[in-house]
Amino acid sequence: MPHNAGSAFAGLKINMTWPTLIISKNSATIERTKIQLAFFERMNIKVLMVRGGNPFELSRTMFTVLKKKKVVATTLDKIDNSDGRVEAEIFNHKVGFSPWAAKIAIKLKVPQVPVYFMSQGKIIKAVFGEPLVTDDIGQAVQHYVSFFEKCIYEDPASWSFLADKEWRRRLREFSKVE
Repeated sequence: MPHNAGSAFAGLKINMTWPTLIISKNSATIERTKIQLAFFERMNIKVLMVRGGNPFELSRTMFTVLKKKKVVATTLDKIDNSDGRVEAEIFNHKVGFSPWAAKIAIKLKVPQVPVYFMSQGKIIKAVFGEPLVTDDIGQAVQHYVSFFEKCIYEDPASWSFLADKEWRRRLREFSKVE
């Protein structure tokens, strides 16, 4: 799922429907991390905070959870400029995204289901994309990126990263090119 204000609250209903583990980057401060943890704990949602964590332990935990037929939810719309990024087309431009979640889905042959949460007043609506099982990393990343793009065009106000410094800079660059 992309960064979205409605996703945290919708996680409550999703977790009631399908046992879910949320992968989240904890805040840079201990106090804010405690607030995050308390938020998820009150909703009875399992969360794994990953800032500064061991990537092998994270992968092992996700494998274990997925093998138990539970849902793993994570945000995937952060721009990745590292050498390990996978380029995908969004807003008619190539942007690098981290492939780690897609790699895990490929390794375990589990469906990757993109989700977007639309917030309208007091209503939060989950929109699910088509499930995809593939062994092509580029196809897997493009699958969720294309779904996010479609949903962002339909409901840009629900996408929190419109306020993200890196995305704002990219969107400004994209608008100058066209």
